[in-house]
Amino acid sequence: MDRKVRDFVRLYNRNMEWNKDIFSELERKYISNSEYVNLISSGHVSFRKISRRICDLENAKVYEYEDTGMLELQAYCYDTYGIRYYWANPNLDKDTYKKKKIEDIEKLIGEYKQKATKKLEEATAEINEINKVLEFIKLKK
Repeated sequence: MDRKVRDFVRLYNRNMEWNKDIFSELERKYISNSEYVNLISSGHVSFRKISRRICDLENAKVYEYEDTGMLELQAYCYDTYGIRYYWANPNLDKDTYKKKKIEDIEKLIGEYKQKATKKLEEATAEINEINKVLEFIKLKK
């Protein structure tokens, strides 16, 4: 395995360990059995590490985004029968990584909450209109 690939896999898998801590913090802070919080979190907090069982690491390639320092691994994934992309930033320490990840997830949770509140308000208004029609129909009988 190429040294760049090996180093990336170590970096990425380290981040997956940190994600376990992040998920525990989110679980304590929010309702742990909330399907919406879990849905949002699961989309942004992965625990699945990279391994030879999952990916063809012998032919994988690592690319660096010079403007951000972000690294990208492109590897064939045996599960999806296609190329899978993984990203990791080697410039983030544990505290910075966790803080940024939690902020990103909390922002998403806030956006979902705003959307849900708006939909609830719209549905409540529609229900009120329907109730008015039903009351009118009852009065006509």
